[in-house]
Amino acid sequence: MLSISYDEFHLGFLVFEALNGLFTAALSGLMIYTIVKNRKTNAPITTWSINVAESSKNMNILIVSSFTFIFVFLLYYLGTIDSNLFQAEVLKAAAEFLGIIVYLFVTWVIFSWFRLFKRFI
Repeated sequence: MLSISYDEFHLGFLVFEALNGLFTAALSGLMIYTIVKNRKTNAPITTWSINVAESSKNMNILIVSSFTFIFVFLLYYLGTIDSNLFQAEVLKAAAEFLGIIVYLFVTWVIFSWFRLFKRFI
């Protein structure tokens, strides 16, 4: 059985968070560039809004992810104020694990939008 300490898990989470943040920021920057480049025709936005089912699903994922982040921050905060060391580490690890899942959902939405916008670059 693989046993890792909370500090090792936390370090891995920070590395994942940094790499995922850089990747998502780069994709977002390219999408903003595409929107600005095509501002006269609004082709990327029009293409995104034509597919109502897909765009609504992606927006719903982002809204649920936003509210889930509130729960993640609450869990992490409860882990920092708990006096029981084991329970504090469990709460913080649970918050970070749930945060990884939320990060992946947000990255998936941004990547799907990028796939739609890349033909306009």
